[in-house]
Amino acid sequence: MEQKLLASMAKVLMHLLELRALMAQDEDTAPALWSATHHRILPPLTRMQTLVELSSRHEDPDTTVAHFYRKAVCEEAALIACILNQEIHATLARLPYQIRLTRSFSNSTI
Repeated sequence: MEQKLLASMAKVLMHLLELRALMAQDEDTAPALWSATHHRILPPLTRMQTLVELSSRHEDPDTTVAHFYRKAVCEEAALIACILNQEIHATLARLPYQIRLTRSFSNSTI
């Protein structure tokens, strides 16, 4: 489960980097669009940071409680990754058509 989550978060990060690169091609609308996107993705990113901090609080990671807690944290983090991907996709849809044509992750699932 944790490996799948790491892969999902790596995909989110790569898509964010690619989105930023695409936005650099549009000096007219990109600043306002990135500001709005940043405003929408900040809460899920903050929650992800909180989950990381909370997951390190169990002193004995081999207990049943710690196992269930890790599972719950991974499940919530996976939901956050989905939310972030939705925001990236929504931002991409707001980019001018000519810029969207150049995107490098056009055939990948966001």
